[in-house]
Amino acid sequence: MRFLIGVENRIRQLRRRLSPLLYAGTSVYCPFCDRTYRSFRPAGRRKFRRPNAVCAVCGSRERDRLMHEFLHNRKDLSRDNAKLLHIAPEACLRPAIADMGDELYLSCDLLRRDVDIRLNIEQMPFTDQFFDIVFCSHVLPEVEHDESALAEIHRVLNPEGWALVSVPSMGESTTSVQPGDEHEAPPEFFRIYGDEFSLQLVKHGFDVERIDLNDVLDQEQQSRMRIDTQTASAIYLLRRQANVELD
Repeated sequence: MRFLIGVENRIRQLRRRLSPLLYAGTSVYCPFCDRTYRSFRPAGRRKFRRPNAVCAVCGSRERDRLMHEFLHNRKDLSRDNAKLLHIAPEACLRPAIADMGDELYLSCDLLRRDVDIRLNIEQMPFTDQFFDIVFCSHVLPEVEHDESALAEIHRVLNPEGWALVSVPSMGESTTSVQPGDEHEAPPEFFRIYGDEFSLQLVKHGFDVERIDLNDVLDQEQQSRMRIDTQTASAIYLLRRQANVELD
């Protein structure tokens, strides 16, 4: 079995090295690679399959490319001596995000081994107000008790800091789904968020700035990067409300 895993890894590395040639073209643009390709690779399964989604060279997805451009445009978010928590870190975003945590960068996940610490974000082992920056992109739909996770993000966030949260959303209301019901949502999801997610964030003591796709990219950029509202939902920039006591 270990031999087969090694062969698979070598094949994957070879494919990645050859990808710039295999995908040579000018139809799409990846801001991480800063170059064009003829297409992106498909992603997802069955009814959730996305035909032109993942960069074959760097592995960036639609939401990653949106986040890249957002961070590039928001230099005001830079902080000195920042402690940063990156939840379920994206490989393509990790280098840039790590640079923002110039005092401490800590990556975490419940199951992955390629992180600094394994933990459940419903109950994190950090002291109150420890982090200046928290990143949590497309994680909450897979968390069974998202209310607990949001309370924890609020607890560990410094009053002068900020958090970036994004979730896939559809419609006005949040809908609960059963994990494994692939007719309703990807099999690992507990819920599909709606526009009321902003109110949920406010309830947890956050001031919320919602950044929509059109706030970051114009139509031509969206087309070139193959991003739309179905594949890259809003970004929520969160800060702790002043003088708010939570239950």
